[in-house]
Formats: sequence, C-alpha cells, structure tokens
Amino acid sequence: MILSLRSRFLVGVVVGLTVLLCILCTIIYTATRHTLICHFDKSLLDTAKMLSALVETKDDDDEEGHQDEETISEIKSEIEFEFDVRLTPEFNNPFGGAYYQFRDTVGAAVVRSPSLMNRDLNIFAEISDTPRYRECVLPDGKAGRAIGFQFIPGGDSKSDKRAFSVIVARDASSVYNHLHFLKWLLMISSGVVVLLSIIVALLVTRTGLRPVRVLADEIFSVDADNLQKGHISEKYPKELLPVVECLNGLLQRLKLSFDRERRFNSDVAHELRTPVAGIQSTIEVCLSRIREPQEYQADLQTCLRIAKSLHRMIEAMLSLARLESKQMSLKYQHISIKELIADCWVSLADRASDRKITFENRINEDIVCPSDKDLLSMILFNILDNAVEYCNDAGRIWIKAEESGGLVTLSISNTGCKITQQQMDNIFDSFWRGDESRKDTGKHCGIGLAVVHRLVKAMSGNIKAEIEREQIFTIRLSLPMKKPITSELRDS
Repeated sequence: MILSLRSRFLVGVVVGLTVLLCILCTIIYTATRHTLICHFDKSLLDTAKMLSALVETKDDDDEEGHQDEETISEIKSEIEFEFDVRLTPEFNNPFGGAYYQFRDTVGAAVVRSPSLMNRDLNIFAEISDTPRYRECVLPDGKAGRAIGFQFIPGGDSKSDKRAFSVIVARDASSVYNHLHFLKWLLMISSGVVVLLSIIVALLVTRTGLRPVRVLADEIFSVDADNLQKGHISEKYPKELLPVVECLNGLLQRLKLSFDRERRFNSDVAHELRTPVAGIQSTIEVCLSRIREPQEYQADLQTCLRIAKSLHRMIEAMLSLARLESKQMSLKYQHISIKELIADCWVSLADRASDRKITFENRINEDIVCPSDKDLLSMILFNILDNAVEYCNDAGRIWIKAEESGGLVTLSISNTGCKITQQQMDNIFDSFWRGDESRKDTGKHCGIGLAVVHRLVKAMSGNIKAEIEREQIFTIRLSLPMKKPITSELRDS
C-alpha cells in the first residue's frame, strides 16, 4: 500500500517527535533521578559519618563506662557509644523513618537505633571500607535507601583497634514518589505534545499541499482543445516548479503531436482526394459519350498512372505506420552499396532521361555495409526519387561515399534546389513539400523522406539535409560498418 504525501508527513512527524520526546524525557528523568538520589545518599553518608565518629572503644577495667537511660547504646563488646537521641528524633521513632545499626567483625549487632527495636538491618551481605548504597525495604515496609561501611573507632583503648560496621537506612518514599510523579508528568505531557503536533501537522499539511491540489485541478481541466494553455510557474512553490516545467513540456509535446495528427489527417485527405477525383473525372468524361478504342485506352492509361501513384502513397503510409508500431524486422547481410544504388536507379532512369538529368555513381565497389537490403533499398530509392523529382531539367544527380570512424557516409546531391534555409527543418516531416501551393499533389505524396528518416534512425544510423552553394541540395546518410547490437526494429 502506497501512503499519500500527507500520511507520510504525519507518520514522519509523529514518529520523529515521539523518538525525540522519548530521548528528551529519558534524559530529564535520568538527570533528575541522579540528582535527587545523589543528594539523598549524601545526607545518608553525612549521618553515617557523624554516627561512626561518636563510637569509642574502652578497656575492660575501665569503670567509667556506665551509661544512663538517655543514652542509646547497647554494649555487647568493648565499645562506648554516646549519643543523645533527642538530638535526632527520627532514629527514636518506633513507627520508622530512619534506622541505624552497628555490627562487630563477626556480624553481630552491637548497637541498634530505638526505631529498630529488636529488628536487624539485613541489607548488605558484605561491607567494606568503601561506602556502599542500596535500595531496600525498611522494617516498616516503606521504600528506602541504605548506606554501609566499615570503620575503626577512636578512644583510649590499649588493645588493638577493632573494626566495626555501620548501616544507616532512611525512608526514601518521598523521593521515589516525586520521581514517579515526574515520570507520569513527562509521559502525559509528551502524549499531549504529540497529539497537538498531529493537529498542527494536519493543518500545516492541508495548507502546504493546497498548491498540489490546485495543480491537480489545473491538470484535470486540460484536454485536447486547450493544450496550448500553459501553467504559470510563479504561483507555485519552488518545490513544484520542476514538476510544472516538466508538465508544460509534456503539454507542449502533446500539442505538437495533436497538431501533427490533425495536419496528417488533413494532408492524407487532401492527397487522397486529388487522385481519386482525377480517376473519377477521367471515368466520367470517358463515359459521357461513345469514344474510339484509342481514346478509351488513353483514359485507362491515365487512370492507371493515377492508381500507381495512389498505390505508392498508400505503401509509403503503411511503411510509416509499421515503423511507428515497430512491426518491421531487420535481416542483416553484407551489401555492396554501389550495386544496390545501381539497382535502385534502374526504375528512375527513364524519368531522369526524359528530363535530361545526368546521374553519377561515384561509389567505390569495395564499400560494403551490413544492413537490411530491402529497407536500405527503400531508403535509397526514396532519396533518389526525391532527387529526381526536384532536380532541375538538364541538371545533375551524383552520389559518393566515404568510410570514417566505423561509419559509411553516403552523400546524395542534386542541382536545382529551391528550398530555403528556413525550410530545412521541415524536410523530414510527413506530407511536407517545398511546393506549398500543392500543384504537384498526386504526383509526390510527401512522406518519402519521413519514412527514410524513421528507417535510418531504426537502423542506428543518422541522416541530415544540407543546402550547398549554387542551389545544391545534399542528403548525408551515415550507417554503421558493423551490425548494431540493438535496434529500434526487431532483429530477426
């Protein structure tokens, strides 16, 4: 399924914004959590250091180790801990909130906070000199954080100093509640931002794609009758200008194609009407009264000449149609250009002789070209036929060839050219003739060179027309000396 531009834009905005918000919210949440936890752990560390600084060891014969009721010390070993619980009531609250516990080297509890009562803080499996932090569940069931580390107490003990460990835990539920609230706040706000972004994106895309809808409506309004209507590029955004320019070019090409089709239909009708009218008028005159056999024979000769001309035009039109539909096939063989031109000139020699036209075949006999003989014969015949048709009386037609760069170039020239330089662009158009008055209609159909141009292109060749000095018209035909790998026509 192909998504529309609007859908692609919306999906891109939603996905991109969601990813960015997730990254941003993760950074905010992580940074906030790290900051709060660090502050909380710092207060735990300060409390634990303060408690460990109050611990001192004593000798066994020291009689001054008597503790009063206001001192929270539980002596199970040679340790003296003096700390007034009234200074920190949080450790004296039986309902929890803050706890501490001192242990000796074997892990036995030495001192507990009043808030612990007879319970233990079994949070750390091992404790070292380095402070360690851990999330835990406090004895009252609340979420908290704890710190634990080993220390060597001070005092006047004469024996070797022994290490003790201290564990301090405190209720951190308020911190976790704030973090929980922050997490939901970020999630909800991100969802709202995404939803608002979708709404804004819908409005933006609707406005941004309006030129596309306008362009689509304008394209829809174009038909065969108003192809000359061009789009005004200035009213479209620059992103659409390449599309508009391509569309204008396409419309121009379509207009030329339609114009060419209309002109082709008009030319065909004109070209067919003249010979048909000639046959009809000849038959009507012939049947208007009884005539001598010689007169009937003359009229039949006239009809036959017109019919042959009409047949040549129809064959040329069929060839042109086959070329356009690529229904003609190529059969390559090595062809002697000089002999092929001589064969093509045979059927034109009488007509040229009647007008005293001189023909010169200046091609060397050793020039051979791989090509389709029938199609190349059609090309050369049409070029020579055009030369005979428009050569001046007692004029000259000559043909020469040269090999260069893997090509053989044939130059067919004739005198008596009456075509201007401005008309050269129309030489290979269908039904175009230099005789714009059409006084020769029915004699020469005007599509021979169009067939030639299309055939040469199909055979991977090149053709062009030139006007040289002294009214000399020359057609230069270039064909490859090797068989082309690909061709527009089918290679059989």
